[in-house]
Amino acid sequence: VAWFQRFGERWIVRPSLRWYRQSAADYYHFDLDQTSIDPSLDPDGSAPHYSSDYRLSAFDATTFGLKVIYLKTDSWAVDAAYERYTMRGRDSVTPSSAYVTANIITLGLRAWF
Repeated sequence: VAWFQRFGERWIVRPSLRWYRQSAADYYHFDLDQTSIDPSLDPDGSAPHYSSDYRLSAFDATTFGLKVIYLKTDSWAVDAAYERYTMRGRDSVTPSSAYVTANIITLGLRAWF
């Protein structure tokens, strides 16, 4: 969700919020100790398939931020934004330290021709 709010002729402020929920991929395993999977030393591409990539686990992610846009002229605009991204696991296997958080700062210049 994003809300674009004008202030005067030249300023726009855009607060935003994004929430994302993902279930785990069928082949996600944090480790193989509690499974019947026996990884081959010479994989040939056949099943079973498995991955411990935390991005395939069950998790929630939230992004919130604020963007300010200045319309310098009818054909030029400058903007700056700050966003905060957080992930939180929803399983009891993947450690919370596997999930990332980030502060995102962007600056932009736009020209219309």
